[in-house]
Amino acid sequence: MQTEHKTQNPDRPKREAAFAILYGGHVRLLALMENGVLCMPIKKTSVYPEYPWKLACGGKDVAMFVTEEELAYYVLTKIKPDKVIFEVERIEYVAHRVDK
Repeated sequence: MQTEHKTQNPDRPKREAAFAILYGGHVRLLALMENGVLCMPIKKTSVYPEYPWKLACGGKDVAMFVTEEELAYYVLTKIKPDKVIFEVERIEYVAHRVDK
């Protein structure tokens, strides 16, 4: 089966995300690189206990979340990385975004 794919806009910022799939199916964001800026998930229960997870990019808080899975879903659906790396038991899988 042949499919045609649009080429990505070269002016669009490059986004790459790495996730770990843990035992039991839990998903954890390891890191997000967005146009040269490193974003990391941070757990801080002392500041906002109802939203312990936050995404920090370049020293700034981007968003806050209740669970790690909610944070991962946000990255995949709102930030929409061009390249996603999944690590499962030390094996890496790479997926590239396809624009339709």
